[in-house]
Amino acid sequence: MVNFNQHLDLIFSEFSKPEYSELMTRAKDSFVDFAGSFDEDNLDIEMKWSQFRDWFLFSYFDKTTCYQILSDDNFQNRISLSKEIADSIVQSHTSVFQHLKSYKDQIKIRDLITRNKSYVFDEDVQLILEKGDYFQTRVFKINNKYYFSGSYVIHPPTARKFIDSKIKLIKKEKDKSKKPEMQDKFLDSVFKMYYRALRFRQVEIQKIYSDLPLFERKTQVTL
Repeated sequence: MVNFNQHLDLIFSEFSKPEYSELMTRAKDSFVDFAGSFDEDNLDIEMKWSQFRDWFLFSYFDKTTCYQILSDDNFQNRISLSKEIADSIVQSHTSVFQHLKSYKDQIKIRDLITRNKSYVFDEDVQLILEKGDYFQTRVFKINNKYYFSGSYVIHPPTARKFIDSKIKLIKKEKDKSKKPEMQDKFLDSVFKMYYRALRFRQVEIQKIYSDLPLFERKTQVTL
């Protein structure tokens, strides 16, 4: 089995060097703005760092810039990253998936956007997923096998109706050139909604997973 989580940690560690300190500070500030501060006493702190790592590498960066860095021979040699692994990372994709069934060392999932089903090798994720869960992560393919990144966001069950409605709009879009941008915006928005739900537990999930701004109040005008 290939541990992409370790490879991503290795890549991310390169950007922890002094020459990238300003870039990393800006990225952390942007992440904390919607995800909240990093509480080292929180039991989920390791997962949050993994989520920040993936967000930094694949969302905060311009995608073209990120993939150019990963595809650079000098960068690969410096961190001992094989071309095969680097290519798999560059060609990876993220989506919202549904957990269908667990097996000994892999799980069966459905990509809710493409509706494609696949078997992904990962023993750890089975400990946190229940059948039917909607979860957001990145999938890598190598040697005709699929693997997760090690960073997961599990959306609350009450958010599924909203997620389904947004995916339906993406599928109904007839202009194929618009779909990639629509999909990116959707994935970014529900990722941030997940963190808002964690931060504002007093607010109903349906009000957070919504097209309306959080805490917006409707006022009735009487004539």
